[in-house]
Amino acid sequence: MGAYEYGAFAFTVTAIRRVPEEGIQLTWTSSPDETYAVWSRLDMLSGLWNHEASVSSQGDLTTWTDFATTPARKFYRIEGE
Repeated sequence: MGAYEYGAFAFTVTAIRRVPEEGIQLTWTSSPDETYAVWSRLDMLSGLWNHEASVSSQGDLTTWTDFATTPARKFYRIEGE
């Protein structure tokens, strides 16, 4: 088997929503017993990705809320750890 055929699990971001008084809530499909890294940045043209959190799977769906959402826009990246 090749590297892309063994144990591959593709996840999908299923929801991104602003929760009043809380922040931005991200929800994605997940695999049990996995941990996901959430990264963010303010600008896609410059700067570095900032590690926001390591999030343990919550089952088939995992949700994480970013409470630090003062900028007008923010870009997110989620990856398996």
